[in-house]
Amino acid sequence: MVGVEQREVDEGADPKPDTVRELIAGFSWTIRHAAVRTLALTILIFNFTFGAARSVLVLYTQEQLGLDGIGFGLMTTIGGIGGLIGTGLYGAITRKVSLGTLMRIGLIIETFTHLGLALTHSPWVAGGIFLVFGAHTFIWGTTSVTVRQRAVPRELQGRVGSVNASASTPAWWSVR
Repeated sequence: MVGVEQREVDEGADPKPDTVRELIAGFSWTIRHAAVRTLALTILIFNFTFGAARSVLVLYTQEQLGLDGIGFGLMTTIGGIGGLIGTGLYGAITRKVSLGTLMRIGLIIETFTHLGLALTHSPWVAGGIFLVFGAHTFIWGTTSVTVRQRAVPRELQGRVGSVNASASTPAWWSVR
């Protein structure tokens, strides 16, 4: 087959990896690596704050912005459009801005998103905030994966990635 790497199977290899041991290895590596540890903690905090805000988003659009169900759908759609814009611009942005600076900008956007939404009663301003936040979400996600994949040894990618996924998941459990 063209383009498919063939590997020999090691007959002595353990066919069933110890999942708990592998998760501990990923967690241990993450704790010892400052940048990746910061990423995991940041996504955990981001998801708690965003999860809390998302849990009241329908009420927010109705009571704070004076919109109906269609307005709620429009606000979430605007966030999705922002995500598409952020995805489309990612290459151009990262050619001009370092990943570290991009992450610092992301932290500022995250903070001001919640502040701006709390202070505004204007659907137009809120729409702009949702657009920027949508772009930020996709840019942050791509940046954090890029930073993590550059920092983590290849053989630990899945284990450390699972730590990041675990840091993301509990926040969503809190709003269900």
